[in-house]
Amino acid sequence: MTKYKITKTSDTYKIEAYGHANFADEGEDIVCAGISMAVAMTANLIDKLGFGCNIVSLTHEKGKFLIETDIENDIVVSIMDNLVDHLQALEQQYPKNIKNLK
Repeated sequence: MTKYKITKTSDTYKIEAYGHANFADEGEDIVCAGISMAVAMTANLIDKLGFGCNIVSLTHEKGKFLIETDIENDIVVSIMDNLVDHLQALEQQYPKNIKNLK
């Protein structure tokens, strides 16, 4: 199961996900692919729009994803909120494969 955690403070907004969703074998798992694409697209969008300097930390490797931004820009916060919405939608659709560690 992939577990994710959202941490929002007065300075930063962090989303961490780790583990294999176990929906299917590695390389064929649509839940893992959905999570991976969402994190990559979020980081790429922030960078493409010119807000890359707002990214504090970024890890995107097998079984572990982390994106942390500062919250100085409302657009960046909205983009991060969108990632949270995506992860929550995946959790609703695949509750045995992804879970928020609230």
